[in-house]
Amino acid sequence: MKQQHTLITGANRGIGLALVREYVERRGALVTATCRNPGEAHDLQALARDYPEHLFIEKLEIDDDASLAAAVDRVQKRGTTLDLL
Repeated sequence: MKQQHTLITGANRGIGLALVREYVERRGALVTATCRNPGEAHDLQALARDYPEHLFIEKLEIDDDASLAAAVDRVQKRGTTLDLL
């Protein structure tokens, strides 16, 4: 069965971080977690260290076209398609 690939925005705290935990820990999904400042997302970085094969963190400003295009490019280079956004 194909591993589900989910992209979660605002993943550095609150509901976004809770969703990352749910999908990575309980569902075993491949997750691309996005936020404005990945270097400051300490809880998200810790989770990525625990699940290096399942969790990828990307910088994303959703209201910036160049940032969106760069994030799409990085996801495509990973060789997977998104199943859930």
